[in-house]
Amino acid sequence: MPSETSALRWIPRASAALAFAACVIVPASRAAPDHPLALLLDRIAMEIPIGAAPDRVRFAAAICAAVLAWLVSNTVRASIPGMIAAGLLAAAGPLAGAPASASMITAIAVVLTCELGDRVARGGGAPYGIMAAFTAGIALASGVAAIGAPIALVVLLIKRLRHGARWALAAPSAIALGAAVILGAIAIRGGIHSIHWLGAHDPAGAAARARSLVEAYADALGPIALAAAAAGVIVVIVEPSRRWLGVAIALAATSTIADALTTSRAPIDPTVIALAAITAGAAIARLSRVIKIKTGEIAAGCAAALIVAAPAALATYDRYFSRGSHSSSLLPSGSTIHANLPLSSDTTSPTTVAPASRTCASIASRSSTTKLNM
Repeated sequence: MPSETSALRWIPRASAALAFAACVIVPASRAAPDHPLALLLDRIAMEIPIGAAPDRVRFAAAICAAVLAWLVSNTVRASIPGMIAAGLLAAAGPLAGAPASASMITAIAVVLTCELGDRVARGGGAPYGIMAAFTAGIALASGVAAIGAPIALVVLLIKRLRHGARWALAAPSAIALGAAVILGAIAIRGGIHSIHWLGAHDPAGAAARARSLVEAYADALGPIALAAAAAGVIVVIVEPSRRWLGVAIALAATSTIADALTTSRAPIDPTVIALAAITAGAAIARLSRVIKIKTGEIAAGCAAALIVAAPAALATYDRYFSRGSHSSSLLPSGSTIHANLPLSSDTTSPTTVAPASRTCASIASRSSTTKLNM
């Protein structure tokens, strides 16, 4: 059907446009670039002779969000409702306003590894496999949190090699090249001591962080989207043609969450949000196929997609606009994120304002002392 083919081609583009617009509208988090690719994008944005410097930084963050939303929607593939649900969750969800940070670059690398690896699992040849290996190396350079998808890709490439795909022999070199590019740039910029691949882990606090982690994702995505994402993992793994994608997503999410449970960084990670959007879209796609009539399938699926994505969009609106400032500290950025508090003549530093009770007491004490002196 030509109209359906056109829709499948344009939905990822619309998701990218929505993500770009959301990052332009939503007050962007202010964070220094902490990844070589983020730094490069920030430098390119600064060279654009349009707008002020903060607007150019927001432009760089919007590009990252648009790329990630396009990848997420495109990974669901072949289902209009599923692609809409995934695109909406990635574009209008908790990633809106996130900075172009190391966590965002890692999320793009992990999702791209899953998307290209899925094409290899479906019969794709050397171009997809080598590109997937290179992006896996970029993801690996970000730390142990991104190790899940590269492990799944290595297993897939070994399987393809056993079936006679000699090009898989070049995959280790591509992985090493991708990792070397990022790690080399980090070492050149900050010295070899600036590479912290394992990071500082504290397994003792994992149990205490688990509850806050679940609450953070439930607040960011909404319980409906979270349930759809969990169901989508099972749906993708059970489907024979997409089983590798399901395993890769499960491994990637597990490694990222395990790293979050054993570190003190912010609980919300763009990689988990992006992977949850993909699996939620897969669940919506499977649900829509229950209806045999094509028109009814698309209508019911789109309605379900809106039901799943609406809570996340409303949570984003409440977080950024209803409270007068945003709370993007849930999103890791590698540096401190300060809220964009409105400045006015009434705004004073909290360190210079004394409590009212203490002020009144000091006034009364001075008054009594004056009377005694008289």
